[in-house]
Amino acid sequence: MIETATSEMTTNTTETTEAPALPEAPPPLGSILGGGETPIPGTGQESVGSFNPDALPVELRNEPSLRNFKDWNDLAKSYVHAVKKLGAPGEELIRVPNGGDLTEVYERLGRPEKPEDYQLGGEAPDHFRQFMHTTGLSQDQAGKMFNYMGELANSENEKAAKSYEEEQLKYTKDLSNEWGDDYQKNSELARRAFLQFADKDTVKLMEESGFGNHPGLTKMFSRIGRFLSEDHRLMSGDDGRIGGMSPATAESKIKELNSDQDFMIAYRSANHPKHAEAVKEMTQLYQYLG
Repeated sequence: MIETATSEMTTNTTETTEAPALPEAPPPLGSILGGGETPIPGTGQESVGSFNPDALPVELRNEPSLRNFKDWNDLAKSYVHAVKKLGAPGEELIRVPNGGDLTEVYERLGRPEKPEDYQLGGEAPDHFRQFMHTTGLSQDQAGKMFNYMGELANSENEKAAKSYEEEQLKYTKDLSNEWGDDYQKNSELARRAFLQFADKDTVKLMEESGFGNHPGLTKMFSRIGRFLSEDHRLMSGDDGRIGGMSPATAESKIKELNSDQDFMIAYRSANHPKHAEAVKEMTQLYQYLG
């Protein structure tokens, strides 16, 4: 009985015990004498294997540019060099299509989705927003362009206002030099003749355009006023002849105002806040002269 049990145990042990698997032998290294490639100690090439494009996925196997690498070390160096040369990793680069739709490029560069999404420092017309969006401007670029256009418009308006003021001063200076002591009298004749025939819209046009001080027009209406006054057909004012002051008193007051520097500045400058008041006063005085 003992022999039988021992035999059975021996049999079972033989059937269930397997020999441990041996590790696969490493691929043979090249040798100097045999002419094979051998890693150079200390260069970091000991663990770098040769690069085989045929082992890559199907879509990369036939890439011609991958056929120039001897090993993975060369491939890694080439990638690092390419990233440094481009200045950014490949996923951060923008591919510009050869013509066609540039929507993706504009959006990657920061263009808002819609024209109305631009955040600007003031009100901008719809056509201007549409232009910036179609042009592909980013939010930052659109903001800078909007500010520049505003500054340019303000600068041009200031230049225009200065030019207008200088032009008006030149008009009155030229007439003053030409008429001398008769400047006030001739100016008043021109004004009364003009107001006798002009309607309110024409008066407004003359005031807003600056032509009310134009030497040519002023001299023309001055001649008309002199002609009408000689035939006693020149009205004293908008509402007919008025009284209350003798011609001598009116003439004395006119001389007094002519010597008043502040009054004359207001009277001659169309942009002066008291210009209309000064003109009205002088007009009434000349009306008393007849």
